[in-house]
Order: sequence, then C-alpha cells, then structure tokens
Amino acid sequence: MRGGLGQLGAERATAEFGDWTTRIAKGELPAEAPPRPQGAERNVVITQWDWADPKAYLHDEISTDKRNPNVNANGLIYGSPEESRDYLPVLDPVHNTITTVKTPYRDPNTPGQPKPLQPSTFWGDEAIWDTHTTVHNPMFDEKGRLWYTARIRPNANPAYCKGSDSISAKLTPLANSGRQLSVYDPSTKKTDMIDTCFATHHLLFAEDANNTLWTSSGGGGALSAG
Repeated sequence: MRGGLGQLGAERATAEFGDWTTRIAKGELPAEAPPRPQGAERNVVITQWDWADPKAYLHDEISTDKRNPNVNANGLIYGSPEESRDYLPVLDPVHNTITTVKTPYRDPNTPGQPKPLQPSTFWGDEAIWDTHTTVHNPMFDEKGRLWYTARIRPNANPAYCKGSDSISAKLTPLANSGRQLSVYDPSTKKTDMIDTCFATHHLLFAEDANNTLWTSSGGGGALSAG
C-alpha cells in the first residue's frame, strides 16, 4: 500500500486521502446519489455476510480447488484475516452459519502485532489486531485440504537454512523467513505446520502429475516449489 501511494506521489497522495477522510468524518456525502440499477443490472442479486468480528478484516477467501471447481462443492468457504486474527473465518453459505478455525503457531516466541504508531479515530490507542500467524493466502488441494501461508515461528531461520550441507542451503543460504506454511484437513479438523527456509506469501497448485505447490516470497523476487 505504501508502494501504491508512492506511485501517486507520497506527499500529494497522503494530503488528498487525508482531506477525503476528514471530510467524511465531518459528515460529507456524495454530491449526487448513485443511480439505481437499470435494465439487465436489475437481474443481479448480491448476498453479503459479515463473517468475522468488528475488529478483524478479510484479506482473502477460497471455496474450491481452482483447478477443479467440483472440489468442496456446496462446502464451507474459508477466509484469511491476515494481520488481524489468529483464526480462519468460516462461512457455510448453505446453512447461513459462521464458525472459525484456530490458526496455531509452533513457537511461543512467534511475534505478534506491534502497537499502533498513532491513535485511531475509532479505537484510540487500542491494538485491535492481535495475530501471530498473519495468514495471507488460502488454497484448496485436490484432496479438499486447505493450505495457507502462515507464520509459525520467529523470523530467524534455523542453522540448516543458512549454509549447512543441504544442497538448497549451499545454493541459496537464507537467514530469515517471515511466513511459512500450514495445512488444515476439514475431515479430521487437524492442522499441520510446515517450516520453510524461504518466506511465503501467495501459493498456487500446479496442474502437473505431482500437484506441485508453488509459493511466492512476498516481494523478494523468488518462487519456491514443494
């Protein structure tokens, strides 16, 4: 988001958005009401659910294996609240119910969220985000298991990532990993945590015989496969 503001020009962008926010806070409304749907637009029906909590936000969601939309048919939809919560919000659109799945982390020293740099208009100095796992991107595999990028430990990598006898460590020694991987099996309700030397951000299953899982590093210019 900072990068986007920078492309617009940081000084000008922050001034414009700040002015916009101030005017809304004072009660300003659009000069004209948005037009009502016309013609074919009137055939579109949108159903919305509020399926986390008032202090969380939803970054992403998944309902099926993108390679095979028959996976998890009429099943639960899983979201990722990223920096806000240590759970996955779960929506059952068939029965109109909401639940959560806890996102565990392996090391009790896994960092949480820092305190706000400045007070919020609504929450003051309260740190309303409390996640450690910072789940970013969920994805179904061909077996209906839910994989997601998540932090399970502190950033510093173990020794075998930094230059051990491992072929990967010799080729690309890595000192830190900001996110790793977790996989949740809805049939057993069990979550397995998978440590990685490389950082993860987005993930995607390949359409190959091995169902290779590719992950991006979140801006580091690298892809990893497993």
